[in-house]
Amino acid sequence: MQDMTNIVALKGLLGETITKESKLCSMDYEHYRATIQTTRRSGVVDMANIVIPVELAAAVEEIEKEADIRPNPPIMCTGKLQTLKDWETGSVLLFVLADFVGVLTGDNYEEENAVHIEAATLGKKPIYRETPRGKHIADATIKVDNILRPHNPCYIPAIFWEKDAEAVSAHTEGDAIAITGRLQSREYNKVIDESTQELRVAYELSVSSIDNTLESEETRE
Repeated sequence: MQDMTNIVALKGLLGETITKESKLCSMDYEHYRATIQTTRRSGVVDMANIVIPVELAAAVEEIEKEADIRPNPPIMCTGKLQTLKDWETGSVLLFVLADFVGVLTGDNYEEENAVHIEAATLGKKPIYRETPRGKHIADATIKVDNILRPHNPCYIPAIFWEKDAEAVSAHTEGDAIAITGRLQSREYNKVIDESTQELRVAYELSVSSIDNTLESEETRE
C-alpha cells in the first residue's frame, strides 16, 4: 500500500460534549467523540467530527476540565482524514482520526482548518457541473489508506471549484492527486418519502488547490 501524506490541522471551538464510545460505525473501537467548530471568512460555521483514541485520554481529561470552567473552549487537533462505512445502516462517517488534541490557552488564537493530502488517487470519475448560482464545481472522491480497516480504503467526498473543477474533471478513477483544502459541513433536506423530509448534515473536503499535475494510471505504468 502506498505511503501517503494525510495531514489535518484544526483550531477552533469545542462543539458538542465529548463522549466516550465503544463502537465506531458498528465496529468495536473504544474512543472519544467530539466536534470542532471553525468559521469561514464568509461567516459560515463548519463542524468537523473528531475521533480521539483512548491513548489520548489524559489530553481529553484536560479538555473536559476546561469545558467545566467555560463552555466550548478553544482546542486544537491534528490527525488524518478518514471515512468509515457503517455496514448496519449504510451511512458513511467523515472524521479526523486524532493523533494530538489539546486546549488552546487564552482567547487570542487564530482559527485553523487545513487539510493536505499527497500521493492519493481519485476514487471515481469526477462529476463536473454548474450550480444554480453559476459556479462551476466538480464532485469527486479521494482514495486514501484506512487506518482502522486497512483492507478497506477510505473514500473522502471532495468538491473542487472553478479552474480546479475543470482540471480534475478531465481525469478519472485511479489517477494520482495531491490537494490542499479545508473541512466543511452543510445542512440539507433528505427526502424520505412524498410527505417527509429529514434535515441532515453533509461533511466534505472543500479543495482550494491541486498541488500536483494529475497523473493517469496509464502514464504511471
